[in-house]
Amino acid sequence: MAAERAGDGYREGEGGRVSEWQPIETAPRDGRPILGFDPDYPEDRRQCVVRWAVLEREWVCAAYDAVFPEPTHWMPLPEGPCA
Repeated sequence: MAAERAGDGYREGEGGRVSEWQPIETAPRDGRPILGFDPDYPEDRRQCVVRWAVLEREWVCAAYDAVFPEPTHWMPLPEGPCA
Protein backbone atom coordinates (compact mmCIF):
# COMPACT_ATOMS: atom_id res chain seq x y z
CA MET A 1 0.00 0.00 0.00
CA ALA A 2 1.32 3.47 -0.87
CA ALA A 3 1.90 6.05 1.85
CA GLU A 4 2.16 9.72 0.88
CA ARG A 5 4.60 12.02 2.64
CA ALA A 6 3.06 15.29 3.70
CA GLY A 7 3.25 17.93 0.99
CA ASP A 8 6.36 16.83 -0.89
CA GLY A 9 4.59 15.19 -3.84
CA TYR A 10 6.10 11.76 -3.32
CA ARG A 11 4.52 8.57 -2.11
CA GLU A 12 6.15 5.39 -0.96
CA GLY A 13 5.46 2.49 -3.29
CA GLU A 14 6.96 -0.75 -4.40
CA GLY A 15 10.59 -0.12 -5.20
CA GLY A 16 10.86 3.15 -3.24
CA ARG A 17 9.69 6.70 -3.78
CA VAL A 18 7.31 7.37 -6.66
CA SER A 19 6.22 10.78 -7.93
CA GLU A 20 3.05 11.51 -9.87
CA TRP A 21 1.66 14.50 -11.73
CA GLN A 22 -0.47 16.66 -9.44
CA PRO A 23 -2.68 19.71 -10.05
CA ILE A 24 -0.65 22.92 -10.13
CA GLU A 25 -2.81 24.33 -7.31
CA THR A 26 -1.03 21.93 -4.93
CA ALA A 27 2.51 22.96 -5.98
CA PRO A 28 4.87 24.61 -3.48
CA ARG A 29 5.11 28.37 -3.97
CA ASP A 30 8.26 28.98 -1.98
CA GLY A 31 10.71 29.35 -4.90
CA ARG A 32 11.98 25.76 -4.97
CA PRO A 33 12.24 24.22 -8.46
CA ILE A 34 9.68 21.66 -9.61
CA LEU A 35 8.80 20.05 -12.94
CA GLY A 36 5.89 21.90 -14.55
CA PHE A 37 3.64 20.79 -17.42
CA ASP A 38 1.72 23.06 -19.82
CA PRO A 39 -0.35 21.18 -22.44
CA ASP A 40 -0.69 24.31 -24.61
CA TYR A 41 3.06 24.58 -25.28
CA PRO A 42 4.65 22.85 -28.28
CA GLU A 43 5.21 19.16 -27.56
CA ASP A 44 8.97 19.50 -27.08
CA ARG A 45 8.54 22.26 -24.47
CA ARG A 46 5.50 21.13 -22.45
CA GLN A 47 7.67 20.14 -19.50
CA CYS A 48 10.00 22.63 -17.85
CA VAL A 49 11.78 22.99 -14.54
CA VAL A 50 9.91 25.93 -13.05
CA ARG A 51 9.76 27.88 -9.82
CA TRP A 52 7.20 30.26 -8.35
CA ALA A 53 8.52 33.83 -8.56
CA VAL A 54 7.22 35.17 -5.27
CA LEU A 55 7.46 38.90 -6.03
CA GLU A 56 6.09 38.59 -9.58
CA ARG A 57 3.46 36.02 -8.50
CA GLU A 58 3.93 33.82 -11.58
CA TRP A 59 5.61 30.60 -12.70
CA VAL A 60 8.96 31.04 -14.45
CA CYS A 61 11.33 28.64 -16.17
CA ALA A 62 14.10 28.10 -13.62
CA ALA A 63 16.88 28.06 -16.24
CA TYR A 64 15.99 31.30 -18.03
CA ASP A 65 13.68 33.21 -15.67
CA ALA A 66 11.24 33.34 -18.59
CA VAL A 67 7.54 33.17 -17.80
CA PHE A 68 5.97 29.69 -18.04
CA PRO A 69 2.43 31.08 -18.21
CA GLU A 70 -0.14 28.37 -17.55
CA PRO A 71 1.20 25.14 -16.08
CA THR A 72 -1.62 22.76 -15.23
CA HIS A 73 0.33 20.06 -13.39
CA TRP A 74 3.57 19.57 -11.50
CA MET A 75 5.74 16.91 -9.90
CA PRO A 76 8.78 17.10 -7.66
CA LEU A 77 12.22 16.82 -9.19
CA PRO A 78 13.97 13.50 -8.59
CA GLU A 79 16.70 13.29 -6.00
CA GLY A 80 20.24 13.30 -7.35
CA PRO A 81 22.32 10.14 -7.41
CA CYS A 82 24.01 9.14 -4.18
CA ALA A 83 27.80 9.36 -4.16
